[in-house]
Amino acid sequence: MFGGVRDAYFMKLENHPRTGEVTSASLLVELREQNEAAWSQFVEIYAPLIYTWCRRAGCTPDDAGDMLQTILVKVWSGLRTYRESHPSGSFRAWLATVTRNALTDVARRGDEKAEGGTQALQRLQVIPEVTEHSTVVLDSDLRDLAKRAAAIVHQSLPAESQRLIELAIFQDLPAPEVAAILNCSPAAVRKAKSRLLQKLRDMLGEFD
Repeated sequence: MFGGVRDAYFMKLENHPRTGEVTSASLLVELREQNEAAWSQFVEIYAPLIYTWCRRAGCTPDDAGDMLQTILVKVWSGLRTYRESHPSGSFRAWLATVTRNALTDVARRGDEKAEGGTQALQRLQVIPEVTEHSTVVLDSDLRDLAKRAAAIVHQSLPAESQRLIELAIFQDLPAPEVAAILNCSPAAVRKAKSRLLQKLRDMLGEFD
């Protein structure tokens, strides 16, 4: 259903001014308190990005899956103190640092144990030196993040709101046309779109 989402809509989210204060009052606070529901949302939104970073660093698909699990454990254990360990940076920068460090650690262990080691360690030996480039967030990464977040927000809405969002956002119909289909006002359609955009900003605001 979400394959037809217009990239232009999500670019509005990406280009919106940073809303870290809003995010700090919602998802990130819940994450730092180790709320399991918030963690599930985080994994659904950000695990594919971490996996992509691992692949860009040279991991095979299997090793990238293993690394993802390792990195998620490190993220979970470090959430409460990430502000203290990364006071001047964004959440994205901290997440990238955790990922690079984990990749570098595994690559070094692979180098040390490759002789006579397991097949998995020998495969990990091909991981190149991890660089800043491997964890750069591309425009396509941001669009994918926004789409995953939109899917989560969409599922949490009442049925009538879901239908409105499907027409106005995912099918990109004009507000008057959506209003005619749903027998509501164009203003109500625009308000619903605005609420969804704000919810997405709340979830992604510090990831810049």
